[in-house]
Amino acid sequence: MTARRSTQRKRAAKEPSTLSHLLSPMHSDEFFADHWERKPLVLTSRANRRYDGLLTMRDVDYLLASLISPNAACLKLVNRNVDVPIERVLERGQNRLSMRRVMQEFRAGATIVLTSLHRRWEPARKLGYELEDVFGHPVRLNAYLTPKGSQGPAAHVDGHDVFILQLEGEKRWKVYDRALELPVAIDGSPFLRHATTPVHDVMIVPGNLLYIPRGWGHEAATERTHSLHVTVGVEVLTWLDLLHELAMTEASLRRALPQQLLAATSKVPVDVSALDPVVRLCRDSERVEAAADRLRARFSMQRV
Repeated sequence: MTARRSTQRKRAAKEPSTLSHLLSPMHSDEFFADHWERKPLVLTSRANRRYDGLLTMRDVDYLLASLISPNAACLKLVNRNVDVPIERVLERGQNRLSMRRVMQEFRAGATIVLTSLHRRWEPARKLGYELEDVFGHPVRLNAYLTPKGSQGPAAHVDGHDVFILQLEGEKRWKVYDRALELPVAIDGSPFLRHATTPVHDVMIVPGNLLYIPRGWGHEAATERTHSLHVTVGVEVLTWLDLLHELAMTEASLRRALPQQLLAATSKVPVDVSALDPVVRLCRDSERVEAAADRLRARFSMQRV
């Protein structure tokens, strides 16, 4: 029994991680050194069956047909950056999806977005869970089905890092230079291009991968064919989250700011000594570790 377990451990050590499989032939160490939170990555000229088993058009049909009480938490339709009201794709007088109406909107140019795919589809849940083990941050998956000659969301900036996995058809992506450095709490904020040219303008086909760090503007549109891709979003927890968790344990930092500090008519100088507890907190290893434990617990509770 011991020998068998040893063999299994050796075999597991040789097997590539999920991230390594997604990035191949690039090594994950190279990705973290050169691209993670730094710059986009485009991987093309790869086997078009790389993502077999993740999601197909037939699976999309099944997921749509099995929707109970459709809402924006599980389904969105977006046409040229305009959300289609969910009521337009329900059976008249019922809270049940009408596949006929969904196809009408799709033929009219609407992108079908299966949101929170990791909560409804086992292959997506498995992929998200394994990637959470690699990144140590929450991972969320959405699927996008876009008809030919159409665009869903317009150019925008996200507050999370994104991996695009192209499954079927093709889609043209434009990625613009970083608008904000490592933004937080941004979800699809409009991106003002200011006449900039994209740093990447590429047609993504099945098997390709595109990584976009948070803060980089991007947009995508189909041309000759439809497109089905899955977006893997890594919603990182930052040092700000740890500082917030730590600061919430200090009562003095929860006091109201002085009454006139923010007033436009009578500005009161900031008493920087009031922030001394922050310095003391950051040097208190026990309280820092306790704050990290609370973040670990939150991450564990939210895992896919």
